[in-house]
Amino acid sequence: MHILKIALISIVLFSQLGFASGFGELEPYVPKSRMVIADVMILSTSKEVEEIGFRLQNSFKEHPDWFRVYVSTAEKGKPLAFHKNFGITKKEYEYFLTESQKMQLVKTAETRLKFALSSSGNVEIMGLPASPPHNRLEFNVKSNQIEIAKTTLNTYKEINQNKASSATGRWKGKQWSYKQMQSESDFKSIKFAIGTKLDEQKHIIYYDVNIVVDGQPQMLTYILLYSSV
Repeated sequence: MHILKIALISIVLFSQLGFASGFGELEPYVPKSRMVIADVMILSTSKEVEEIGFRLQNSFKEHPDWFRVYVSTAEKGKPLAFHKNFGITKKEYEYFLTESQKMQLVKTAETRLKFALSSSGNVEIMGLPASPPHNRLEFNVKSNQIEIAKTTLNTYKEINQNKASSATGRWKGKQWSYKQMQSESDFKSIKFAIGTKLDEQKHIIYYDVNIVVDGQPQMLTYILLYSSV
């Protein structure tokens, strides 16, 4: 009987270790059921800032050739200098730059996240709240790289966001990213981060896409929160 008990305990422990190792760097964030309902969050500001941003974006779309040239002359690391083609006043632009820094998380929907192991041993996360090809990813456990939207996120780093005043709050985790820049009007940047909030029993996923092709911007950002217990 004792031998049988030991054998059963060994089987349970082995299965738990197998579950942990199979998901690699993502293991701490995989729910036991491998499926979870996550809150879809966006970084939002006031209605006034959103309205100004909408007008600004529309103006860029109406003047794509000018915008491509104007962006290429911008000083790196600094906001674009005001121009009449922005479609807003200089005062509105200054207000937009200041107030857009005061972001907060707002829930917009829910999504069912599913974590799975493929036949090749890679980790798949499905149910991400975006249109294909941004709705699923594949994590290569051996190479520690993420494949999403036909892009390999091959730069890895640890995240330690310890600023309590940040919209996301304090959290620790991991980030994979890809960045290629031909010019200010032709670049591609994709980031995927996952971690655990330090002041809540929540895991967090952050996904950010910033692409400009021939001066045409393509942007996507969302944050997911789901239970860590």
